[in-house]
Order: sequence, then C-alpha cells, then structure tokens
Amino acid sequence: MGVAVCPSKGGIMSGKARRVIFGALIVVAWAVPGVSTPVVAESMSCTAEGDLVITPGLSTSPSSGTYGTDQPGTLNCKGGGKGTVEPAGKYGTKDPDTCSSGGEGAGKATFTFADGKTVVDDAIEFTYGPFQGGALGGSWKGSRSSGTFEVTSADGDCVTRPISKAHYVFRNLVVER
Repeated sequence: MGVAVCPSKGGIMSGKARRVIFGALIVVAWAVPGVSTPVVAESMSCTAEGDLVITPGLSTSPSSGTYGTDQPGTLNCKGGGKGTVEPAGKYGTKDPDTCSSGGEGAGKATFTFADGKTVVDDAIEFTYGPFQGGALGGSWKGSRSSGTFEVTSADGDCVTRPISKAHYVFRNLVVER
C-alpha cells in the first residue's frame, strides 16, 4: 500500500483523506459544464395500430404520395407501457409505387408514452409489398425505431378505386427511448 506525502504540511496523507479528496474530485468533475455521465437508451418492445390517410392513394397505376393520420394510433409496450403513435411520410420516393408491386418510402413516427416521454423518429425508411388477403406488408428501420407492418384497405380496393384509407398494425416494434 502506497503512502501519499502532503508537501505543504511535510507529512503523510492517510487513506481516509485520499478517499475523501478523490470523492470530492469526482463530484467537482460532474459539476463541470460539458462533463456528463452516459445515459443508456431504453429499448421498448411494442405493438401499435391505427388508421392512415393515403394521398392520392395506392392503385394499379403507379403513384407517389403522402400518408398520415387523422388521429393518433394506439401503442402498447411490454411491461405495461402504453401511449400513442403518429406515422407520417411519403411513399414512392425512389419511383412510383402500386399496390400490386409495392414499393418504398420515408417518413417519421412520433411515439408519445403515458409517462409523458415523447420519441420522434424522423429518419424512417421502409419497403413493402403485397401479400394474400388484400393487404400490404413490409418493414422499416429508423434512427429510433424499427419493426414490421401490415396495412389493410379501409377505403378503396386498389383495382376500381385507389386505397385512400387503410388500417395499419405494427409488429415487432422496437422503440429506443
């Protein structure tokens, strides 16, 4: 065990004094602007669902457009976390999409939790395609969320009228809080 010498007193500093000084230095370091302790993000495993408005709508004719909500959808996370979700963005961002071939898009989602915490993921990219039952499905990845989704028509059938309203279900949803 080493012994510290206190030059101003010409004596030896005890182990207890060293611990007190070391502790005080840590407290001072935390108080210095720009020095912070790391914060670990919390990953929430969730599901969500709600309704979308799609403009001009998906059909067999290629189109690009927007999607959004009239009201927030429901968010349910493991461990009892509840809240709302509001997705919005653009589809057909690389080339026009159809409901028979699918496509891609970009957007954002705002997750508002019952505890007041809000997470905005404004860097979402997604791809989707058709599958049986008249639904579309795909996956997305953003800076703060990822998951899979299914979309079923609530207005329009793709063939005689564009799908302009749809119901979405997010599965395997992970949100970084």
